Amino acid sequence: MMQKSLVVLLMLCISATAGLALPNQQQISGTLKSLPSLDTYDDTLYYDDNQIQWWYGGLTNFHLATRFTPLAQFEMQQILIAFIDSNLVTPVDLYLKNDNNGVPGSTIYWSGSLLYNMSTTWLPTYVDTNGTYMFSSGEDFWIEAVSVGPPYEMYDPSPVQPQRSLTMTGTSWFDSPGDNFIRAVGEYAGGFEDVGVDSVWHGENFFVTNGSSFQVGCEITNYGESAAFFQVGCLIYTEVDETTYIYFDSLAVQNGAATPGASTTVTFPAYTWNTNDRYRIDVRVYYTGDANPDNNIMSTETQVYSIPPAAELRYDDTQPDGAAYSSTVGLGWGMKFDPHQTGSYNINSIDVHASAGTPNEAARIQVLDDNGDAPGSVLWETVQVMTSGWNTFNVNMSNSGAFYVFYIFENGPNSAALSMDGYPGSGQAWERSAAGVFTPDPVADDWAMRATIGEAGAPGLWIDVTPTGTTSFGASGGTLEYNIAAGNSGTSTEVADIWIDVTLPNGSIFGPIVGPVQDFTFNPGFSTDRDRTANVPGGAPVGTYNLNGWIGDYDLGTIIAEDHFDFEKTAADGSSWNGWLVDTGEDFEDLGTGELLPAAFSLGQNYPNPFNPTTTIDFALPTDSYVNLSVYNVSGGLVATVVNGNRAAGNHSVTFDAGNLTSGVYFYKLTAGDYTAIVKMVLMK
Repeated sequence: MMQKSLVVLLMLCISATAGLALPNQQQISGTLKSLPSLDTYDDTLYYDDNQIQWWYGGLTNFHLATRFTPLAQFEMQQILIAFIDSNLVTPVDLYLKNDNNGVPGSTIYWSGSLLYNMSTTWLPTYVDTNGTYMFSSGEDFWIEAVSVGPPYEMYDPSPVQPQRSLTMTGTSWFDSPGDNFIRAVGEYAGGFEDVGVDSVWHGENFFVTNGSSFQVGCEITNYGESAAFFQVGCLIYTEVDETTYIYFDSLAVQNGAATPGASTTVTFPAYTWNTNDRYRIDVRVYYTGDANPDNNIMSTETQVYSIPPAAELRYDDTQPDGAAYSSTVGLGWGMKFDPHQTGSYNINSIDVHASAGTPNEAARIQVLDDNGDAPGSVLWETVQVMTSGWNTFNVNMSNSGAFYVFYIFENGPNSAALSMDGYPGSGQAWERSAAGVFTPDPVADDWAMRATIGEAGAPGLWIDVTPTGTTSFGASGGTLEYNIAAGNSGTSTEVADIWIDVTLPNGSIFGPIVGPVQDFTFNPGFSTDRDRTANVPGGAPVGTYNLNGWIGDYDLGTIIAEDHFDFEKTAADGSSWNGWLVDTGEDFEDLGTGELLPAAFSLGQNYPNPFNPTTTIDFALPTDSYVNLSVYNVSGGLVATVVNGNRAAGNHSVTFDAGNLTSGVYFYKLTAGDYTAIVKMVLMK
């Protein structure tokens, strides 16, 4: 929210520890020190919200610039600026400039420098006190700060809308991750009228079932100098993507009034939602003579859904707006999910969007229950190395009420950065300290996390599709290597179809490239996996693809479980393209029937025994394990390694070929986890 006509604040407080949304991101914490003694001016123009959160971690030769728009004739008298570091040698150059189509122009009204020597402290630079620099009502001007570094730039948690703060490295301006800590101090020559929307709420109904009703409310503040009588409207749009919204409906316009400096609450009649979709809810105040349109509108979101069989709940608009990491081991960020279900439901899976770097060590993903509107006990967790893009985790557990998803930096900055979503924020973000203390962070951007829920008691079917090779292909194309894993973590036998298809860059579906394997029987505890390869032709279109794995009813289009990963084609060779030529690998069509997981490790007798020259060896794994199955002679010498690698839980059979061995007694040894077993066999030629 843009705030005008406020006296200079003598202290700013920080209550944030977080990361940054772009390169060299760092996390900081501390308290801005009191300002030195200043002359008292009537008015200060500023857009920051007093909360330090982001910094770029030492960019050199950077420029910061903030655009200011006075609401009445304004006399510019002083610049206030704050940085994260101090340096007694390097000056910060300051410029007062014109606006040139939304960036600082070439006209320099005033320039000066500041020796910044007090870290995280507001320091002043006098511009003029004689009325030399006057700006008209609505006239944009810029304050630009330039430093070779240090001191280094810093930003508040999120920028005002529309964006007013820019950062430059090299020769290009880009939006700052938050508002720059730059303020314009001076005096207004006359009064002005300004009514703005301060907040919007809907009872945290970010996810509601079809047919639900709730009220939208808002707080309106009169920043002007006379009593204001205004109207407030509410428009509803369906969300297509980050920049595309389609008008859906509107609520009855409400009347309101506020005296100068006062705030008032306005609520709209309850609205019933009958169409499944994601929506943006815009509240706008209408006031004749309003000099500041920037603060007239504020938004929130809701998602209307139905289950069964499953619904994906998300705050993001499908396009992450950067990623942040923490240098503190154990610190984490999370989101609250409240499906507003009256009873139990199933958490099928969660998705987390990350940006992997080098090195890329594991992060911890947790699902926690709700303990009085705060994260409670851990319901489910895993520690895993992240891939860039969406990472899917099968949870498959029953829950009621709200729950929380957290991303914890198990290895500090070596854990992949966590992606975030921009405006509008939901206010549902949380932070976890390294000591495990949870704190709400309502001003933070939404973290890119999703949860798929299903009907209580729904099948515990799951599917994972995971790339095992490169996911980026040039003009010549190549081979996409991946693994398909599927299973049933529930307690009852389920019958469903399995298939794999591909979403093309234009959004259309190609395939299935595997299956459908129809009417497959999943017994309780069953799991299996297959390694596959798909040919990506040179003529395949440039763009981002999704390889999708599905479990459900193929003919009816019903989905019970889903997983996907992204891959890309960066160039095409111009040849004709008729789709994937072949998808091969371990036989996916012949899965057999689902089987109960073994209760314990075991190594079976080989058959036949005696044998010549081949025999089959059976072994059972109650959990996924690293397996070594080797054959030794009577002297203890190793003669063959039959299996050496990871294997999924279940019953396994392998063939041993002794064609190059002489007749005699041999022993085969199985090692899996802490389990070891040895069995004798006889080769008779």
